[in-house]
Amino acid sequence: KLETTNQKKLLIDWALLCLLAFIWGFSFFFIKQGLSVFSAYQVGALRIFISFIVFFPFLFIKKWQFPTKKIVPIVIIGLLGSGFPPFLFAMAETKISSSVAGILNSTTPVFTLIIGSLFFNSILNTKKIIGVLLGLVGSVIIIAIGENGSFNFDFGYALLVVLATLCYGTSGNLLKKHIKGEHPLLISLLAFCFMGPFAGVYLFSTDFVQVMKTNPMALESLGYLSILAIIGTALALFLFNTLVIRTNALFASTVTFLIPLVAVIIGLLAGEQLGMIHLIGLGFILLGVLITSKS
Repeated sequence: KLETTNQKKLLIDWALLCLLAFIWGFSFFFIKQGLSVFSAYQVGALRIFISFIVFFPFLFIKKWQFPTKKIVPIVIIGLLGSGFPPFLFAMAETKISSSVAGILNSTTPVFTLIIGSLFFNSILNTKKIIGVLLGLVGSVIIIAIGENGSFNFDFGYALLVVLATLCYGTSGNLLKKHIKGEHPLLISLLAFCFMGPFAGVYLFSTDFVQVMKTNPMALESLGYLSILAIIGTALALFLFNTLVIRTNALFASTVTFLIPLVAVIIGLLAGEQLGMIHLIGLGFILLGVLITSKS
């Protein structure tokens, strides 16, 4: 019976991981669509503000027992996990390609592992290191082939993505250490209820309303960003928090290894051919995730 329960838990964990990869696999595309009309800062603010609107009703729907003693770490986790990254990724993608951003996003497990071992007493072993490196190599292979092996690399803006992944790695470790026993939806709700009003005030202090009135593509871009905020930010953050609590920060962060796989599947559906090098990259990714999750 215990073995069956463990197998069921493992199946759910992997299902959550794959669902997150599918959702986040579209995020770079949606960011680019938003940037075609709005500024990078507006794109970041819209993601947070729309997510806040989605989460806010749950304050009244659910009878939450608010963890007042954990408000500070929840706010910090919210800023690191969902406050700073939307702005950093949007700013980065004004100068670097989505593929390069995807490659750099794969460094999240690296920072999760390093930060966890340095500051959170996580055990650093050879299997974890090997798993992280294999997954990173696979991600680089797949995305590089998507770019035909050539990269338009802007080092300064690429560092913004690295900074975002550093935020993710820190947030995941803080979540696992300080927010045990709390409902994942409550964590997400409190984080966005803190950040949302600030994002809204900033957004409407810009030319956002004027852009909506004058740019014929604004409504379409807002639609893409709404999907990104509701599904790719609000829902995905809830799923990610759930996965961290059910497993650990490192396993949850390996979702970044599977994101390139989503891009390959989309390419196949669009009529692109899958070469042997893609299969090799996919093999590295799956092997890396397997080794990391088993260590």
